[in-house]
Amino acid sequence: MLTYEQQLDLVQKKLATAKTVGNLTTFKYARRVMYDYLWDAYPELLECRGHTYDNTNGKLVLAAPRKSFNYLENGTWADVPDDQPVIAFKKFNGFMATASVYNGELVVGTTGTTDSDYAKMARKHIEAWMSTSIVHPLEKDTLLFEIVDDSDPHIVDEPVGAHLLGFRNNSDGYFFPVSARGTKAKECSFGQLKQMIRGVKHEGFMVYKLSPSDDVMTDQVCKLKSPYYVGKKKLMRMNKDGVNAMYNRDFSRIPEDWHHIAEDIVDCVDKDTWLVYTDQERRAKIERFKESY
Repeated sequence: MLTYEQQLDLVQKKLATAKTVGNLTTFKYARRVMYDYLWDAYPELLECRGHTYDNTNGKLVLAAPRKSFNYLENGTWADVPDDQPVIAFKKFNGFMATASVYNGELVVGTTGTTDSDYAKMARKHIEAWMSTSIVHPLEKDTLLFEIVDDSDPHIVDEPVGAHLLGFRNNSDGYFFPVSARGTKAKECSFGQLKQMIRGVKHEGFMVYKLSPSDDVMTDQVCKLKSPYYVGKKKLMRMNKDGVNAMYNRDFSRIPEDWHHIAEDIVDCVDKDTWLVYTDQERRAKIERFKESY
């Protein structure tokens, strides 16, 4: 966990941005951190993705989750054996939001601010979730949610609303993951999970190692994306170079499970038409082709 002064130092180094709303300042790593992959050079940036502080006293108000990485990204979990016991929580396909209580008021934030349209959308869903839940935000903890809204479609469909993913202690940074309503965590070996992931049609899992005493090691985490999600996302968001390659029958950038859908696209949709389609127009076509199999 970083102090308010450490976050300001990241901004001064042009490694982060700050958005201030009244007495609340929210910090987020700069775009170049992703493009230049600066996580190893500046590991403190892992704690700079929506962390919000009271700028009058430096107190942490929203302890956003620590940055985590996809399986094999930059070597993540490359050395984890297949017999490693793990626990996996469903990863929802929406956008991240955090919530806590400060000075008696509910505070809701996203990765970059507390007053954007997305933050307001998140507040609406979190307040609706609170009205039916026995769990309410407290000042000592930050609640982590994934928000799904009809106005913000993604790659796969999810139930609309706020999905609680866990709690993070605002003092020591400890994160406790939970199963969102309607889902159940899976306990198995890592090898079994890698086999299981091939059959799911949601985004994937947040995966944590289990200790020999079955404690959840929340500092040992990776994101495991499903081939279904990865392939569909590549086809939906493919840039011009990728589209040109696909229409030249070069499917090397597309997961093998999706080659037959790529062939259908090339055979049935004019390239110039595919290039101007929006992500969601592409998604509709992809799903139509998928349904025919």
